[in-house]
Formats: sequence, structure tokens, C-alpha cells
Amino acid sequence: MNQDNFESELSQPEASFQGSIRTVEDDGRECYLADSGLGILVNIMRVSQHWGRPAVYSELDDEMQREIRLWSRALLTEDHDAIFHRIRDCCRVMLERDDPEDP
Repeated sequence: MNQDNFESELSQPEASFQGSIRTVEDDGRECYLADSGLGILVNIMRVSQHWGRPAVYSELDDEMQREIRLWSRALLTEDHDAIFHRIRDCCRVMLERDDPEDP
């Protein structure tokens, strides 16, 4: 695992690792999320609490933005836990709300 908590396509986790979730890098390469995703939600809530308003994607640091993008592209199936689907949905909503063309 690299320092960003993501696995590259060349270092695919063993099949016995239950927590790995496939996703896609910005450049289209497959990679794996190596955590549950709850950390990004907690960080978003902390930022929102600190700012006194909802966190906005474009105002977050680069690492949080990258993790949100990766989670928004998580390749989930109906067999994945519902929490993973909620995290992905939350990340997708953050990206959609940040769309400058959205009034």
C-alpha cells in the first residue's frame, strides 16, 4: 500500500483482503481503495463543522479531492455493503454540487 492508502493496479491486494474496493484513477488506471471510506466522511464532517457550513469540494485540499473522486468512481456491486454505496453517493453529490454550470 502506498502512502495515499490506495493500491495500484500492479499491486492488486490478495483476494482474502475483504476491504479492498476497485476504483479508477483520474487517468483511467484501475486501483483499489484500501480503507472503508468512513475516514473521508469524517474528514468532510470535521471540515464542515470547522467552517460552520457544508464543505465544498473545490475548497478542500488536493488529497481529499482525490479521495472523493476515487470514491465517486468506486466499482461497487449489490454484494458490497450498503455503507460503501452511501459513501460513493455522498462523494458523487459533492462533485455534482461543485459543478460551476449547476445553478
